[in-house]
Amino acid sequence: MMTARKLEVYLYNRKAGVLTDIDGELSFKYSNNADRPLSVRLPVREKEYGDRECRAFFENLLPEGDIREIIARKERVSEGNVFSLLDKIGGDCAGAVSLYEEGQNRVDAVKKEPFEICADELFRIMDSQKTDPLLTGKNIRLSLAGAQVKFAVYMKEDKMYYPNDTFFSSHLIKPENRDFEDLVINEYFCMKLAGSMNITVPDVRLKKVKGMQYLIIERFDRLAADGQKERLHQEDFCQILGSTPDRKYQKEGGPGFKECYKFLENETGIHSLESFVFIFIFNYLTGNCDAHAKNFSVLHDVEKVFVRDNKMHTVCKKGAVALAPFYDLVSTEVYEGLSKEMAMKIGGAWDIRDVQKHDFYKTAREINIKEKEMDSLIQKFSSMPIKAHGVMREIKEMGFNTAVCGKIISGMEKRLGKISGKIGS
Repeated sequence: MMTARKLEVYLYNRKAGVLTDIDGELSFKYSNNADRPLSVRLPVREKEYGDRECRAFFENLLPEGDIREIIARKERVSEGNVFSLLDKIGGDCAGAVSLYEEGQNRVDAVKKEPFEICADELFRIMDSQKTDPLLTGKNIRLSLAGAQVKFAVYMKEDKMYYPNDTFFSSHLIKPENRDFEDLVINEYFCMKLAGSMNITVPDVRLKKVKGMQYLIIERFDRLAADGQKERLHQEDFCQILGSTPDRKYQKEGGPGFKECYKFLENETGIHSLESFVFIFIFNYLTGNCDAHAKNFSVLHDVEKVFVRDNKMHTVCKKGAVALAPFYDLVSTEVYEGLSKEMAMKIGGAWDIRDVQKHDFYKTAREINIKEKEMDSLIQKFSSMPIKAHGVMREIKEMGFNTAVCGKIISGMEKRLGKISGKIGS
């Protein structure tokens, strides 16, 4: 007889339902008093959701690749066992979701003061990420999606602490990656450049401790309220459109630009639509070939997110859905060993080197906008090289190497020349 294992699923610190595993098959059932959905694909209902319906949402809460493999090995569970991994590390997930053993009431948990992370400790944590990812050696149930090395901390008044059930994480830490030179400078440059182009991105800081470079990135799924941080619920486009992480790339059957745009068209306002086309162009110009569906998200119960005076502001509205700030903006094209094939095709082109102006026009037709509207959006990038040089100067003045920034700018200027102006000019 097969034994059912259960995890209680919390949303906004309220029990939303129960995740059940029977011999590897997942199911999810909402609580009788649930009033908010976990996902656009999982509206609140009385009937239980089966494996095919709910697996994408829950599996996309987990890390991928080497990080997932290491955690599975350390926790002595199967890498493919979604339920067991969530049982081990699902206490602090993306958005407002937490998972706990059945009967473990986290709402009434004793408030625990967080432990501060000093500079030496921070260096040790970052230096050990290849063997102890996501703070797994610290008895912390933390899950972050994606394949890039990172972990999360609680920050207050520029001091850094280990997160816990009371003081959940507020910022991401991304250490330097020794396999890709100056990757954190690359990401910082692209994020700051995006911000200078009025693209909504979270606050990001470039730091160094004992010679190791790292990024501090504010979590956009956290809301400042009454001097404290509250969770905001989010989900990425693989969760929204029902793709498991192994199908995040369009060529593998994952969502393409058109599918993501159509969802936004049906669920959000014009601001999200224009922002999504704008970031699509930005990723092409900066050479970001890894902009797959997991690198775009929406926020629930949010009408709009914007940046003013270098601070992120959130307009909340129950039941609303809005495009989240953009993240993981990196030029992959500058690294010779990485594929030049794009995660989402542009028009008829998969390889970033093959993209022409008519491919953007084809994309425009696919989403039912006029070519002149696409031209107008592309024209807004004419000032980007000047702003890019400004961001590079700021990074140099901070004492960091800017060689990778120069490479990104060089490729950007060439690609901008290809898609600016009229066809045939």
